[in-house]
Amino acid sequence: MSAIHISVSAETVFHIGPFAITNSILASWIVSALIISIALWANANVKRTKKPTGLQNFLEMLVEGLYSFTHGITESSIKTKAIFPFVFSFFIFIILNNWFGLVPGVGTIGFNEPVEEVTETEIEHVTTSPLESTNFVPTVYAAAEEGEEVEVVEEHTTVETVETETVVEEEATTKFVPFLRAGTADINTTLALALISCVSTWIMGIKFLGVHYFARFKNPLELISEFSRLISFTFRLFGNIFAGEVLLVVMMALVPVIVPSVFYGLEVFVGLIQAFVFAILTLVFMNLATEAHGDDNHAHQA
Repeated sequence: MSAIHISVSAETVFHIGPFAITNSILASWIVSALIISIALWANANVKRTKKPTGLQNFLEMLVEGLYSFTHGITESSIKTKAIFPFVFSFFIFIILNNWFGLVPGVGTIGFNEPVEEVTETEIEHVTTSPLESTNFVPTVYAAAEEGEEVEVVEEHTTVETVETETVVEEEATTKFVPFLRAGTADINTTLALALISCVSTWIMGIKFLGVHYFARFKNPLELISEFSRLISFTFRLFGNIFAGEVLLVVMMALVPVIVPSVFYGLEVFVGLIQAFVFAILTLVFMNLATEAHGDDNHAHQA
């Protein structure tokens, strides 16, 4: 069986000055560069061709489909135009990061980093010494009849002293560090996405309702709901993607030929669903944030 490498936290690949660049950050940069490149290409291609084909056609179908879905939730052209960029950005960034972790070589190609494992061992030293005392306990060895002498001896007491010594041993070894790791398999990335989603929702509520948006926080349950949403967004995405990577690593180590391909297909589907759920939940929360309590048809509807 091949060695299994599983690390909950992202590993540092190199440094830029005092900043540590981890393998998850590096993967996120690659995905971001890919998204920007495709967006620039698609924008230029729209101006050149009147009838889209191939990738251009697929991208337009994706954008139009998500836009129509967003408008079906908001039922307002103004809100759709404001919310859709967030929905689409979350969806495309998360799904590409999820699928990036399934690319052969990601998580399996890297380098061995030298580390020192420090072990501490406690050794007990026991010493026995007589107790120095003027008092003694007489012990009678023979019962004497009347008029006979009694033979006694002194019973000396001993004391055991236990001393503990801690021995520190350093052993040089190495650990495997992959060059790349899916960004969404790092809890720092999912926490950042959750924070962006929550803060953007607050900004959207203030944009459409002004100071009246804060009226909802008079209810303490709203504050608890906001905090719970942040935790849920963070750990749902991280947990599903990280668990999927662990499953693939274990299955490839146990059955390296046929069985992993089945789980690859499953993880492709899970990556799609998780990206869609994150984006749609953001859409729903933003839409709710822009609606005043008890006013379903506010002035901003078109």
